[in-house]
Amino acid sequence: MSVIYDIGMHNGDDTDYYLTKGAQVIAVEADPSLCALAEQRFATFVRSGQLTIINVAVSDDVGRATFYRHKEVSEWNTLKAPKQPESWDEIEVETVPLHSLIRADAEIEFLKIDIEGYDFHALDSLDRARLLPAHLSCEAHSVDIPCKLVAMGYTRFRLVNCKLQRKRLRRAVIKTLDGKQVRYSFSRACSGPYGEDLQAPWLDRDQLIYTWSGRATLLGNGWYDIHAMRA
Repeated sequence: MSVIYDIGMHNGDDTDYYLTKGAQVIAVEADPSLCALAEQRFATFVRSGQLTIINVAVSDDVGRATFYRHKEVSEWNTLKAPKQPESWDEIEVETVPLHSLIRADAEIEFLKIDIEGYDFHALDSLDRARLLPAHLSCEAHSVDIPCKLVAMGYTRFRLVNCKLQRKRLRRAVIKTLDGKQVRYSFSRACSGPYGEDLQAPWLDRDQLIYTWSGRATLLGNGWYDIHAMRA
């Protein structure tokens, strides 16, 4: 069975989409309370072995670190120290580099990274270990992300405004890994579709940098994911 890695599972909405696709899913989440909720939500898939939930934070090294949980918006949970600490709770979590979670024998269908400010660290871990999935997506807070993906050898890209995309994906048609077409409604908190389910043009390196530079004008204000593929 093809494997999808959901790095930054959050509330499990992306995991739900990947399970609906028919993939085996390995979901990684730093917040133990969100992991506990996902264990309940997806109990059937956990019991069958189709879903594995790993409660760790992705960072540079194996160890422990302070993790900041926003008191109102769990999507903002992060390893980065916040500027307004009164709005956050602190817990201690286990940390590992991303490459240590990737099974060398896995047939990776897709890898999603969305870990609030530590996305570059995750890419760098894959790069140093030369574990480069053919298809991945990464939240892009700065130009460092597209530049890193190009340096890693990715050649085809999609730049997606997640804020606008979520409004367009009610009752979307998705294609399962065994070729069936089904209706699926993406939630507000999800990263959205990938591959054939994502209706966005592929860009080469120069087109990516051009589009990134003018993203607010070309794609609208919001926050952005980059989907990348290797030849």
